[in-house]
Amino acid sequence: MGVSMDNIEIVHGDTGRIPFCMGRGTYGSRSIAVGGSAIMKALDKIEDKAKKIAAHLLEASAEDIEFKDCIFRVAGTDRTKAFAEVSLAAYVPHNFPLEKARTGP
Repeated sequence: MGVSMDNIEIVHGDTGRIPFCMGRGTYGSRSIAVGGSAIMKALDKIEDKAKKIAAHLLEASAEDIEFKDCIFRVAGTDRTKAFAEVSLAAYVPHNFPLEKARTGP
């Protein structure tokens, strides 16, 4: 998604934050084969929903929103919103029509 690694925190094996894990480890290469496609599908959904939120913030149509280098832009303009601004609007949707953000059935 273009988010800087400086803004990402990976938590692994911290039982203070995740006390119980359903799995018992990866035991080889099957994790990315199964989890990788799930991650890609999740990222596609995140981008789709984020474009809808960016469109609302930028007063544009979701179909006109481009996403590149962690920036949402109204195509053909200089009107933009950073990924952080859009994610904050998703997290604190006080001024957002939620029915527009829904993805899928």
